[in-house]
Amino acid sequence: MIPVERGTAPPILQENAARWHAELVALKQQKAPKTQTGKVQQRYRHKQVKAALVKAFHGRCAYCESQITAVTYGAIEHFFPKSRYPDRTFAWENLLLACDVCNSRKGDTFPLDAADGTPLLVNPCAEDPAVHLQFDWNPITRLASIYGRDRRGETVVALFDLNGTAGRTDLMARRSGYSRFR
Repeated sequence: MIPVERGTAPPILQENAARWHAELVALKQQKAPKTQTGKVQQRYRHKQVKAALVKAFHGRCAYCESQITAVTYGAIEHFFPKSRYPDRTFAWENLLLACDVCNSRKGDTFPLDAADGTPLLVNPCAEDPAVHLQFDWNPITRLASIYGRDRRGETVVALFDLNGTAGRTDLMARRSGYSRFR
């Protein structure tokens, strides 16, 4: 995970996010059918939003850094899950690009520190992931591993299986092949 400079929100969000949010709130207050609220809620998937995220993240997953746009469309990920934080559904600061695997692994999972309620996940657009994560190249095994420097880093490594201990061995193998670690 590397720091990402997000840039400004795409015009479609700048022009419509507040209105879309108001529509969503109104529909939920009216207890409208999920099909109706779902249509409004999915507006964050606009092609301008996706294009801006692909550009900001250089086509890589916010969490595992896999190059995703060559083999899949990738997902617009809500750092704060939209199911639990509907007020952030259209917030540019809440949107990330994620590979299908990381997006599925995270889902609505959003661990919080029990003591102060802060997120235990790392948002690469809001903070430097290197504060929480350490990359380690082992010249003997020729493997690049990621370790949590603190509880937040450990949570990220475990949730997204960044070292392949829960099956994502291909991720670690690809990362180990990067020339930047050699």
